[in-house]
Amino acid sequence: MESNSKVSIILLQQILFALFLVSNSISEIFRTTFYPGTIIIPCMFLLFLLGILKFNTESYIVKKNEMILISLFVIISLYSFLCCIIRNNFDSIIKSMDLVLIFMFYFIGKDLSRKESKLIGSIVVTFTIIHSLLLLCDYSVFYLDRKINYLLITMSISYGAIVSMVKLFETSVKLIYRIFFFIIMVLSICAISRTHSRVNFLVLVLFFMFLFIRKNATRKNIKYLIILVLLLFVTFSPIINYLMENSLVVKRIMSYSVSNYEHSRQQIFDTLISGFDTFKYIGFGTGGTETFLMSRINQPYPHNLFLEFYTEYGILGAIFSLYLFYFISRLLLFKVDWHNYSEKLYALILVFLLLLYMKSFSLYNAYPIFLFIGLLVNLSNTRIQKPIKKSIYG
Repeated sequence: MESNSKVSIILLQQILFALFLVSNSISEIFRTTFYPGTIIIPCMFLLFLLGILKFNTESYIVKKNEMILISLFVIISLYSFLCCIIRNNFDSIIKSMDLVLIFMFYFIGKDLSRKESKLIGSIVVTFTIIHSLLLLCDYSVFYLDRKINYLLITMSISYGAIVSMVKLFETSVKLIYRIFFFIIMVLSICAISRTHSRVNFLVLVLFFMFLFIRKNATRKNIKYLIILVLLLFVTFSPIINYLMENSLVVKRIMSYSVSNYEHSRQQIFDTLISGFDTFKYIGFGTGGTETFLMSRINQPYPHNLFLEFYTEYGILGAIFSLYLFYFISRLLLFKVDWHNYSEKLYALILVFLLLLYMKSFSLYNAYPIFLFIGLLVNLSNTRIQKPIKKSIYG
């Protein structure tokens, strides 16, 4: 039996993990500019250290397939601090510390309990419901007036939508609960449609299609599925038409263009290409990409996680990005058990985050990506069941 102190640590880990996922929703619901993650992230790190000191944990046990990734973690971190010292840019040491903490979130993910936690799902879904209702009840004006990043607004809601989707297609879940999760999924997607968040909206729709087809599609019933989809489309066409006319995100999708060139991603890439000779070998150094872009086009980062590793740390950053992409791809395609609820859920969230961080955000706030990589590695390494067919196609 687990000791009371260990159970308490696990419970606190789960609560902090859930609150970390809904941090953006908390700040939006309570109309505060304070980001709860400022407190939650250090608490998660301290709790992780406490667990290592107090219990016999496996979170710091590294298997062979992880050694290269961990080695690259260390090399990039050391190079980050070295850049600050050599370039006499001590203001960027905070970013170097952020980078180390982000990498530590990989181990924090590995340290989280392997058991499915209803508490985590309950907290995430509860905040998803509240936040979605606020967005749908003409509350979106409040958010838009405050000029807050719509991706941040919808990120926490998207977690709840993914949880609901995965639960919806679980055969072990009772019908009444499936109806409940279906309502939550629709509620959250409709709420996201009130914002400008194209990526979140499209990814959630694609996830639903993926889960639906994966669960139901066979050679025998594929024609019936096509007929069902067509019937649903015809039946709900008034709702679809309403969304087309009133949804901000649908309007953005339908009118997608790069007309606003001053703020387009293309201009960021063109600017970086113009400075390629400056960073192609050793990079701009910690915080150097922001300085370079802000001085030319008033953009703080390249809006692409893998690209930013390269622009910041040159060849070392490019090697790290390539290996990280390989490591994640191998994990998702060959290590994850797509028949297991927790692994399937965390895998979809990781894919969602990767797409999000390839569209926006900086590597210096990539905590959730490394957290979910650690979670998946932990689950896949410690799975206790029969050998499975490791395929996303079931």
